Amino acid sequence: MKETQTTIEKLKEMREEMVLKAISLKQIISQLEIANEMAESLEKCRAQFAFYTANHLSAGKADREKTNSEFAELCLSVLIKWEKIND
Repeated sequence: MKETQTTIEKLKEMREEMVLKAISLKQIISQLEIANEMAESLEKCRAQFAFYTANHLSAGKADREKTNSEFAELCLSVLIKWEKIND
């Protein structure tokens, strides 16, 4: 009888541990999904900043071209880091 109780207690502990691991895994998956959405959004921002950079360059607006170019480069540097950890 004592062995049965010990086994039941161990099984309960194992179940609780599995539930906690499942919750953690679900959180990790959610965080990855959000990170992927952020990377996609960042790529759109990079493309838009690059577009504005070209427009300002052709219009002779060097100060605006420089600012947008810096933002495009910032986005690109983060995206490069993201790609490196996802290869």
